[in-house]
Amino acid sequence: MPYLRFSPKAGHLIEPLLTIFCQGFDHDLMSNHLQVVSATAAPKGTVTFSLTVPPTYGNRMGNLHGGAAALIFDVCTTSALAPIAKPGYWQYAGVTRQLSCSYLRPVPVGSTVTVYAEVVHAGRRVATIKGEIRDKNGNVAVTCEHLKVSIDPVGGAAPPKVGGKL
Repeated sequence: MPYLRFSPKAGHLIEPLLTIFCQGFDHDLMSNHLQVVSATAAPKGTVTFSLTVPPTYGNRMGNLHGGAAALIFDVCTTSALAPIAKPGYWQYAGVTRQLSCSYLRPVPVGSTVTVYAEVVHAGRRVATIKGEIRDKNGNVAVTCEHLKVSIDPVGGAAPPKVGGKL
């Protein structure tokens, strides 16, 4: 899809999932701001994005808004599951059970940051993914722990539609 931005070697592992993200409310984030830098499947799912913080994601003090950081982590940490997904195992990326963010230092609007996500554990039904937003000097600015629950049905059939586009 022309609006997804990937580095030459990274996109194939997570493109199907990101294509779905581009159809939802996070379309602006995916289409205009995040760029996939790398993605790996072994030994665990990881993904790295580059992001220049847009003014629309800022708070009144000119820094990344906490809610915007949570949105960024929701998308990026979920993307870390894509490289390890297979039919019947995290193929639908699950749903969020808990997303906990810790804000360590401000991230100014206009700054370019690295967003890193790594699958800590992915069992049959529950996954834990950690994420970090780092500034250009490598300083950790925001961290998160994302707990997800699989919605993959037993037997590999498609999950029931409940109103979304999945």
